[in-house]
Amino acid sequence: MVYSLRAKRLGEETITLRATTAAGVREVYWFVGRSFLGKAPPGGSLAWKPEGPGSFVVRAVDDQGQADSRLVELAVVR
Repeated sequence: MVYSLRAKRLGEETITLRATTAAGVREVYWFVGRSFLGKAPPGGSLAWKPEGPGSFVVRAVDDQGQADSRLVELAVVR
């Protein structure tokens, strides 16, 4: 998926991350590449504030060990 970031607001815009989980999950842990971004409850969301354009693997891992990831492309528009 591709997201467009406005050049004038680079470093200020956020992308909302949300995952659907199985019953019984208490936490979802978010990663961008190998960096830990934060955690959220099931059904909750986490705001990611990317610093700039590029290709990123965004991964969600729940407290039961289930995981999924997506390649996210960030492009800058004027």
